Amino acid sequence: MPAGGAILLSDWLPKVRVECPACGFTRRYDRDEVRARLGDIRMPELLSRLAAAEG
Repeated sequence: MPAGGAILLSDWLPKVRVECPACGFTRRYDRDEVRARLGDIRMPELLSRLAAAEG
């Protein structure tokens, strides 16, 4: 974990489950595939970055 306290994608489990209660989106992703595509991003940024990448 970085000094700023944010958890990075690399700190997470091998499978990442993402949910958006507002739109009902639910999906499981492979952590390493997401890291290869988006980089080792902070977990709070994950939903918006995946939404942008998915279109």
